[in-house]
Amino acid sequence: MRKGRPGAPFARQARNHAAMRYVERAMKVSPRLLALLLAMGAFGAGALAVAWLLDDAGDAPPPAAGSPTTAATAMPSPTSAVTGCPVAAAVCDFADRVQREFRDGDPRTLVSPKSQYAAEPSGITTAAGQVLRGPTAPRVIAIGCPLTGAGTGASCDEAFSVVLTAAAVGDELAPNARALLGFTRDGDNLPVLTRLVMLPPFDAVVTGGDVPRCDLSGLPELATCAGTRFAPYRGGPAVSLTPTPTPRPQPATDPLEGAESVVLRPGEAVSLGYGSIAYTSAGCYACGRPRIPNLFRTYRDSAGQLHTDDLLGPLLASTGGYPSSIAADWERGHFVVQVCARGHCGGEGDPSADALVRVFRSRDGGITWREEPATGLEPAAFLAGFANGEVIVIATQRRGAEYVETHFLWPSLTPLVAPAAAGPAAPIPGRDGALAWRAFDVGGALYDQSGAVLLPGSPGRYLASVLAIGPSWLAQYVPAGAAGETAAVFDGTGRLVRALTGLSFFDLRGQLPSGQLVANVELANPPAPPGASACKQQQPVYAALVNWGTTGTVHPIAEFATCEPNQGHTFVNAIVAREVVRVATGADCLNVRAEPATTAAVHGCFADGVLLYRRFEGVTPAAGWIAVVTPGGESGWVNESYVTR
Repeated sequence: MRKGRPGAPFARQARNHAAMRYVERAMKVSPRLLALLLAMGAFGAGALAVAWLLDDAGDAPPPAAGSPTTAATAMPSPTSAVTGCPVAAAVCDFADRVQREFRDGDPRTLVSPKSQYAAEPSGITTAAGQVLRGPTAPRVIAIGCPLTGAGTGASCDEAFSVVLTAAAVGDELAPNARALLGFTRDGDNLPVLTRLVMLPPFDAVVTGGDVPRCDLSGLPELATCAGTRFAPYRGGPAVSLTPTPTPRPQPATDPLEGAESVVLRPGEAVSLGYGSIAYTSAGCYACGRPRIPNLFRTYRDSAGQLHTDDLLGPLLASTGGYPSSIAADWERGHFVVQVCARGHCGGEGDPSADALVRVFRSRDGGITWREEPATGLEPAAFLAGFANGEVIVIATQRRGAEYVETHFLWPSLTPLVAPAAAGPAAPIPGRDGALAWRAFDVGGALYDQSGAVLLPGSPGRYLASVLAIGPSWLAQYVPAGAAGETAAVFDGTGRLVRALTGLSFFDLRGQLPSGQLVANVELANPPAPPGASACKQQQPVYAALVNWGTTGTVHPIAEFATCEPNQGHTFVNAIVAREVVRVATGADCLNVRAEPATTAAVHGCFADGVLLYRRFEGVTPAAGWIAVVTPGGESGWVNESYVTR
């Protein structure tokens, strides 16, 4: 148990992730969900993230022309030795440090241990970095201070905010061009990061003036004030307010150095074939809503017709609320979903007082759900995949001004403690149901529970995400404070097989028996798949198959190349390459029997809509019966009259 770390180290995931990379650029993020995203990757590695890296600063419309909020209002008189500083010298000095760290330093050093973002400080690099893309190096353009009340002035004595941009000079009001970092002051200590915001184009931020939003001032989320007063500021010489923390030792060697690599490039579209089951989620990319608020299952029948089933919709219709997290074993159709059935269960700020979570389990691919006691699962707990036959849980609790973060297995409530060698780390599903730990620090590696290195770290890079696929490992490395990602394929011994480069957005989801990788990829000028929506021209993010051999081609999946109105992009979570039959009895359920006879023992009775895997190897055909495997892995037989192929 560690104190003062409010988030679970999932988020994709970095984009959670140091990644994850689906950074919803205007989205609110919980510290723990940020960590959860970064640790797991949304949903596909076993966790459902329902929030993203950046706070939603777009809900409030820009102030009306002529309102007091658009008129420039003087800040307190400059008191800094830095030319042009509109506030206290210490604030401008720190703003200069912010600029320096985002230009050529390590922005993680801006995250105080007391900050809600301390659980995953690398998230500041990924989140703000999604906005700070442009023709110039990141630079400070404004400082904001809270307005203490109507008709009163602004003061940075308690809190302040720093606005950065990488837009061309004179283009600071371009869409998605400004990142705001909010801080509360902590005496002579490092200011405490409270907010990460992508700002809408408020004129006042660039020209100076007031915005009627207290949340842009640096004050804590629930604080009240009259708004935020901004004053233009151009950063001067970078001066550190407090000593920069000493970084952890870097690996002696770089496993990616000199590795055989292939540069990925767009390829032709492909179609979801017969014998494949795709689990997808629809949501937006670079917007203010969750990327994964849902779960769908798509497959083709023997006649080639495409079928899509909504797996969470019926459950949520009966429970109300929203899914806060999910653990998924795609191959076995085993899901555990945590539903926030009442109130607010965390994700942005603390849970509401009336928050209520309920837990449901499905062992038949999401067709039927059974509620289970939510013992030990408080609203601020998040499911992060399966290990050792149980669910990995990352939980946080507020203890006064601090947070306590714990990891445990559910339902046994067995505590999980990271090996000392890993340092700050997140528990993730490892190979063969075991537990692994992904270190957060730059150069961090992947460890087993004993502290042995499973995958090496890379100097100057975060190990953003890891997936165990059969005997192989798929890993993503993200440079600290820089753009560009590297994906790597390791064999079962930890030997690097190939590195994949040329990536801007690359969310690994799995690997098919053919060897192709399943991923969500942002492509530059890809060939438009048949039926592709116009939105793909603006945001070319595709569910895709990746040939990671010598060709290095990325093939968008044509069936998922649309952006449905009010739904958004389709992201793939997993593809299971298995031929199936669908239960279709028109009654309660279908018995799966041990032998092809109505008198044989029953392995289970499965509801209409459940997909049963076909079984061929070592099977002697029996008239009127089909050999199948249940989602739980039991071999049996079903009457062919009650299934569709």
